Amino acid sequence: MDENNKETCCCHQHHTEQIKPKMKWSFSLVFVFTIIFLIKPLLVNQLVKRAEAYTAYNFHEDAVRQYQKAVLIDRKNSNIWNSLGNSYKNLGTLPDAIDAYNIAIETNPVNRAALFNLGMIFMLKKDYAHAMPYFEKVAALGPEDAEYKKLYQFSHHKLSMEMLDLCRTRQKQNK
Repeated sequence: MDENNKETCCCHQHHTEQIKPKMKWSFSLVFVFTIIFLIKPLLVNQLVKRAEAYTAYNFHEDAVRQYQKAVLIDRKNSNIWNSLGNSYKNLGTLPDAIDAYNIAIETNPVNRAALFNLGMIFMLKKDYAHAMPYFEKVAALGPEDAEYKKLYQFSHHKLSMEMLDLCRTRQKQNK
């Protein structure tokens, strides 16, 4: 073996000096990801609260921006997508509302509020045939528990049953 070959090294200090920066970098990444993981719910909560405040004062464009930020951080949160859909609906941008409600339903197929809201969009368009399946899905889920009613202050199940009857009546009238 050639003694002048510098590819092999028996110097422990040389290896340690090469490893130290890599270890510092990996610890930094772990720290950053841990902080992001812990802060993420707090950030999302703050954005949603801000959006709700904007909605309360009819600043729907500002609410949309806050909900958009929240879904960038937490794409799997069906309730935020539903709220974003509500803000779009309040702005009158129904195609965007439909997209947001559909994502809410893709994320959580039993999101009663999103199903109901999507059915209501089609009711507004007088497209009763497309509205009915959403109301039927909510009706099939059965009555809500007391905690759900307390959160939403009404029953999506009961309203869906009423909307189904109204859709059937309107379809018969249009024939």
